[in-house]
Amino acid sequence: MRIPGPFLALACLLSLAVVPSRAAAQTQTINCESENEKRRDCYVGGLDQGSVSLDKQLSSASCSKGYSWGTSSNNIWVSRGCRARFSYRARSGQSSSGGGSRYGQITCESRGSRHECYVADLEPSSVTMEEKLSESSCIQGRSWGTSQNKIWVSDGCRARFAYVKRSGGYNSGGGSSGSARQACIERAAREWTVTQENLEITGTNRLDNGETEILIKSKRTQGSCFVDSNGRVRKLSTW
Repeated sequence: MRIPGPFLALACLLSLAVVPSRAAAQTQTINCESENEKRRDCYVGGLDQGSVSLDKQLSSASCSKGYSWGTSSNNIWVSRGCRARFSYRARSGQSSSGGGSRYGQITCESRGSRHECYVADLEPSSVTMEEKLSESSCIQGRSWGTSQNKIWVSDGCRARFAYVKRSGGYNSGGGSSGSARQACIERAAREWTVTQENLEITGTNRLDNGETEILIKSKRTQGSCFVDSNGRVRKLSTW
């Protein structure tokens, strides 16, 4: 059957129109690894949670969605020893690297003793080891890790790390951000029946609705504290 010229032209135009959206939704990959069966959150700015899939399992431990891996806000998380490569896409109009100069890489080297590399406004949960440069092992929590605005290495670990900086999120400074963090600490201490000294804030995420998710944990419990745009704690969710 012969297709009329006007309909053929319209079909061509429609096919061309979808090309940019496909390019914007380009699939990318990230490795996320749970060490010592602990939960690890791997930051992906603008993550489309529905696009995430397990690309390749790297561990002998099982990687089962909802049990040992999943997503939360702009994070892919793993636990119970799951180590894997994940495929994902960023939401339309957003960059998975956080955008512009907010994404960066840094080489941090230990010559035997502990060494700290400063990164202003570092988002701790975003840090990933991109390439190990030393013969000595680089194990998160043992020979490398993060502290306030710092990536640290020890025991001869030398590596290149990728990171994302906070963008208008809550940091460890004073003012309303410090008040919100303290409010989350107090809420968690009350609901989890622990002392404030046994609680730790491990990261923050700015959500699309204007709220901020503050990640908080104790030795036995961890969860998300959601703070509205006015700095008030809206709810505390336990994982």
